Amino acid sequence: MQADQIISLLQVTLVPVVMISAVGLICLTVQTRYGRIIDRIRTLNEEKRAIKTALRITDASNPELHRQKERLEFIETILEKLTKRGLYLKWALFLMLSSVFCFVATSFLILMSAIGITQGYLILGLFSIGMICVLVGSVLLSLEVALSYTMTMMEIRT
Repeated sequence: MQADQIISLLQVTLVPVVMISAVGLICLTVQTRYGRIIDRIRTLNEEKRAIKTALRITDASNPELHRQKERLEFIETILEKLTKRGLYLKWALFLMLSSVFCFVATSFLILMSAIGITQGYLILGLFSIGMICVLVGSVLLSLEVALSYTMTMMEIRT
């Protein structure tokens, strides 16, 4: 193999590596957001259970009863939206990690093609699947951010 061919091969192999690094950084952010949402769901669910227990033992004439019922309704609304956000992030993370797999496999196939084992269409197809995963994952992240803003405005109004 000539030096020019080796240099060209290394340059071509770097494209998936750059994509792996970029998507890896996005995955860190998504994982952090996902973890925070899961923690918030657990905290609110615990509060919901405590309020339900308190409602069972609270006297019907207690003025606090109405406020607790309102809080319970609000928590249930928030939990529904947080669950939706968590679902968006779960699938975004899954797609981003799938794209990393595709990019790693693409790098491997590029090296294999240097010795004539694989065809170019397989490399292009796998790289394209990885890019589609990144695209769909990015759309899901955008939906989650929009829902996050909506929830924040809803909490401010209450």
